[in-house]
Amino acid sequence: MLTVFTAMVCELGFAITHWFAAATPDGPLDVLSRMLLFAAVVIGLISLLAAPVAIRTRRIPPPRGITVFALLVGAAPLAIMLAQMMR
Repeated sequence: MLTVFTAMVCELGFAITHWFAAATPDGPLDVLSRMLLFAAVVIGLISLLAAPVAIRTRRIPPPRGITVFALLVGAAPLAIMLAQMMR
């Protein structure tokens, strides 16, 4: 859950700084938004890799809603990065 929450905070920070950086491309906010996206991708990958381990090793698996949310938060930065690379 810590990696999911950290990835979500990085994604929200990316969205906010990307929105503010739209007026000044290649400015300091643009650099910050790219760094936050990179951090979200790395932490999201860790979250995606840890999800099957957490599901298998627990006696009682986590609720399905939490699992789906964790997978979506972990995969979102990858989708954002792929979309930016295709532009």
